[in-house]
Amino acid sequence: LFAGRLDLAGGLALAANDPLVGVVRVQRVLEALPGARKVDTRRALAALGLDGATPLADLDPAGRRAVLDTFPLGPSPVGAPAGDQVLR
Repeated sequence: LFAGRLDLAGGLALAANDPLVGVVRVQRVLEALPGARKVDTRRALAALGLDGATPLADLDPAGRRAVLDTFPLGPSPVGAPAGDQVLR
């Protein structure tokens, strides 16, 4: 995710079918997003009522949708180096 080779939606879809990806914790994945900040990520998860220690494979469809809606990637801010993205 951090390198930009995979987006969040793709990672969540991959977790459903790949046991190695499915065991990765939600918090770790979200903190790997470009522009993500640890404190903001943890607060957002708490607001959603999700435990950051939950493996990706254990997220139900509503949890996946909530994560995707809460953590969309926006375009690079003006003046940011090319390739940088921030959470909206």
